[in-house]
Amino acid sequence: MAYMHKRNGRWHVEVRKKGFPNIYKSFFDKGSASKFARDVESKMERNVFEDYSGASGTTLKEILIKYRDEKTVLKKGANSETSKINLLIRHKIGLNSLMRLKSHHIYKLMKELSLTRKESTVNKYVNIRVFANVSFNNMN
Repeated sequence: MAYMHKRNGRWHVEVRKKGFPNIYKSFFDKGSASKFARDVESKMERNVFEDYSGASGTTLKEILIKYRDEKTVLKKGANSETSKINLLIRHKIGLNSLMRLKSHHIYKLMKELSLTRKESTVNKYVNIRVFANVSFNNMN
């Protein structure tokens, strides 16, 4: 069930449904707030709702560090993969949250790396297993 109320000139929406996390969001106009509430309730009823709240506060750097420390150390080629991951951690792409990471960020990374590295090496940096599975088991 969605609850809407006005506070400090903004419309606050609270969607509560058993078996789902409580969703809170604020809007400047009532129309957008009610549309959001209907959309979320509809997704919950159809069981297609996905909660991305954890991804908005998690950066790629955090995921890379966790992957390097827990998964890469168990691999045969741990040294080479660790050095690639460390470069990505130091790069500004690591500061992006998972919700805001887009393909143009990866494209810019590839362009920057291609200035000093060959194409196959750039592909190895981008194709690290973490990029294929950024969620890393939902950060367990």
